[in-house]
Amino acid sequence: MMEVSLSKWTLSELTQLNASCPESEISGITWMRVMASQTSFQFIDIQGETEALVIPVGYELISTRFFKHTPPTPDELEYAINYIEDEYEKLFPKINHQSVLYTTDLAIRHIAELCYIPGQSVVRLPRESMESLFGLFAEVMLGRPSEFDAADTSAVGYAQLLILRECLYHLKFDHISSVLL
Repeated sequence: MMEVSLSKWTLSELTQLNASCPESEISGITWMRVMASQTSFQFIDIQGETEALVIPVGYELISTRFFKHTPPTPDELEYAINYIEDEYEKLFPKINHQSVLYTTDLAIRHIAELCYIPGQSVVRLPRESMESLFGLFAEVMLGRPSEFDAADTSAVGYAQLLILRECLYHLKFDHISSVLL
């Protein structure tokens, strides 16, 4: 697997990725990358023009700043949600809402696996599946015995899931596709 160099994507590569999506009105791709202290978005339109935006929402930042317990308490989760929502709301007007959301992040691919979506070169994770998984994590947070590995329900695991959930919901994407390169 190689690191994505977003500036080197060609129009034909974008067209190939878009061809795997059922939407007919696609005007580009939005690449999402969740890192320790920030999340970056690279917007690529069908002419190959790019724009990058970064917000201070990362899995380590969220997990260390808001989560003092494992699993996080409902209040800790709510404070983290409020912070993430505020950052995504700033980004919302800058998003191309006719684009398709992609990532190469292995953590997001792992979230898809937890939703029982089989691994392929391109894995499509619908918002509804991710919301169902979030509901199960919320039950664990409230004391239900966990069916997940300890790493999945760690502070970092909750942060990764929450960052993705809030992205799909607040930026109005109905799915994210994880691409193995």
